[in-house]
Amino acid sequence: MKEYAQVGKGRDVGMQQIYKFEAKLSQGNAEQCLARDVSRVAHRLDFPRLLSYYFGGIGHYINSALTVLTIQVATYLTLLLAVYGAESIGHRLVVPLGALQVVLAGLGLLNTLPLLATLAVERGLLTAARDVAQVFASGGPLYFVFHIQTRAHYFMQTLLAGGATYRATGRGFVTTHNAFDEQYRFFASSHLYLGVELAAALALMGAHTAAGQYAGRTWSLWLACGAFLLAPFWFNPLGFSWPHVAEDFATWQRWISFGTTGGTASDSWDVWYKEETAPLRRLSHRSKCVVSLKAVLYVVLAKGLFDFSGKAAARRLVGFAYAALALGALQLCVYLVDRIAHRLPYALHRLVQMFLGVASLAVVIGEVVAKPASLKFAISAYYLLAALAVLGTLWGGEGPSSFGYRGSTGVFSHLVPALTRNLARCHDLAIGYCYFAFFLPLAAVRVVDVVQTWLLFHNALSEGVVVDDILKQARQSQESSGAKDQAEELQKLRRQVEMQQQSIAALLAGAPERAAEFASGYPPRAELANVSSDPAVNGSAPPRRSSTSDFLPSSAGPSPSAPSGHDGFTFSSPETLPPRPYSNL
Repeated sequence: MKEYAQVGKGRDVGMQQIYKFEAKLSQGNAEQCLARDVSRVAHRLDFPRLLSYYFGGIGHYINSALTVLTIQVATYLTLLLAVYGAESIGHRLVVPLGALQVVLAGLGLLNTLPLLATLAVERGLLTAARDVAQVFASGGPLYFVFHIQTRAHYFMQTLLAGGATYRATGRGFVTTHNAFDEQYRFFASSHLYLGVELAAALALMGAHTAAGQYAGRTWSLWLACGAFLLAPFWFNPLGFSWPHVAEDFATWQRWISFGTTGGTASDSWDVWYKEETAPLRRLSHRSKCVVSLKAVLYVVLAKGLFDFSGKAAARRLVGFAYAALALGALQLCVYLVDRIAHRLPYALHRLVQMFLGVASLAVVIGEVVAKPASLKFAISAYYLLAALAVLGTLWGGEGPSSFGYRGSTGVFSHLVPALTRNLARCHDLAIGYCYFAFFLPLAAVRVVDVVQTWLLFHNALSEGVVVDDILKQARQSQESSGAKDQAEELQKLRRQVEMQQQSIAALLAGAPERAAEFASGYPPRAELANVSSDPAVNGSAPPRRSSTSDFLPSSAGPSPSAPSGHDGFTFSSPETLPPRPYSNL
């Protein structure tokens, strides 16, 4: 790892950077699958070399796509069997009969044995067991399952629609917090939508199944679902910190609101939606027919959840329509109040909003308590609307000129894209509110924030990428070569890694503001005071590790002003920063 760090590689530890890296590799392999050169090479290899070529290249991405497809097929197949009451053949249930079969389903976890064996040979059995346990405790399974879907999504998207592009990735240690709206833009289409879909299917299957052994049959599916939904936010620094969660909620509401239009994808949900659905709109007719099978699945599932035929169903439909109209009227009042909010006193505006929110919640709870079948009907209607949204996105076109397309004419070309876009926005609103309903209580108790920070950053740079080890190798390299340019490069590297160590130590010490200062590339002024020459690289004095005490407020009075020139410091030009003193050694 030291050698990789010295040449600026192997340091993309941010979730978004790794996501973009996996995406561009998956798209490149999809283009290879469509290339004639791969076919020609495959026809000229013998079978053993062909297997090596397959599993060392495109086969890895094909296997990822088949894995995710298997998860979806298994989930929806078991759900349809439960909904239609077809979980038995005669009087025998189609489920495992004993605990042994359920345990054998988890043999995939044995793939960690080669890692355990390798670490045991290199570092000892006890250290190897500790490292593997730390990988599991810090969310390692979520990470690896998450990126299986990353590869599968972009591989299949490029096979169907093309459009492989280069995606620039960073080369620095990532310790900054990414806002929720940015995370949502990155991962919604590839992971979050699928995770919500699988979670809804598994919950419905649990409500309808009569076969038993639900936990044993679905634990692996829930693991994949949890990885798709939670991995981006678990590996986001300070993702459960109350100030950051509150700020993310306000930013996300501004981004997704109906009144925000124009600009870029980071400014408006409408622009982001247009960019995300562009690959679906440019599919060929054959590919659109394949993707439309998902709409057929939604219709079949909606029919199994609620029977729309008969007089009883008609009565339920009428009662549900009354409740839906009341809820719609209340939401219209909320919209009108927001439009005239600038004319109302702040206290009155908040009071009216609270009253309308409580009334809307009372309508929903009253309808479900009075008629429990209404909940099943609402879920069934949601699947029908999802089918309409899929078909509208595929076949409805881009929409009117206000949405960026000037060639559309007729009612259909205007109405269908507008309806599809509004359905998609409502779906995103529902997902976002569910996320914040989950995040806000966890952020309020603060325990999750502390545990997350400790697991992600405890001893984060101590496994081969620490300042002491780098400087030790720097002295050895200088003794062997003595090149001046190499000494300067190693000195720059030491400063960058040390800055990240200080940022992580500040996080562990409970000082996120100071961590942000270090992560931004501008060290605090106290760090720039009383600077002197750096003897570490020259070997005249041993370096010391950064500790959390370096970031606690000092009682020695205000620090002197920083030297001139520090405002121009960046990671790309670190020579403007004087070296860090070691006066307190």
